[in-house]
Amino acid sequence: MAVGTYPPGEISDVVVNAVFAAVKCVSAISQFVRAIAYKDPVTRGLRNITLVTALMSVLTLQVSIIAAFEAGDSLWESIASVGAVISLIIITTGIISLTVNALALKNLYSSENSGSSDGNGGHDGEKR
Repeated sequence: MAVGTYPPGEISDVVVNAVFAAVKCVSAISQFVRAIAYKDPVTRGLRNITLVTALMSVLTLQVSIIAAFEAGDSLWESIASVGAVISLIIITTGIISLTVNALALKNLYSSENSGSSDGNGGHDGEKR
């Protein structure tokens, strides 16, 4: 076998998934650091989505590694445990994101309604 050629369906899948996972993780970390200063819910949501896609690419990389090098059932136990941890992180991120955004919207609407004294909701005869 020549240098740079891999058996089909084994190492090449691992290499491709490793490169993709590395790029996604670097991108997620970069966007996470840049989005810390922003209080915009859309920016925070996009940051969380990028983090979730990076975690899913790590899980895909692990599946491809185990499929290429599996020697027994013990590897599938490890993928189940790491998959459970990644799933819990994703579910927790979603719950926290929904809670924070719901509270932000509630505060936005309460401040919008409390700021008007004319009973018009702060709008001067404008229709929405």
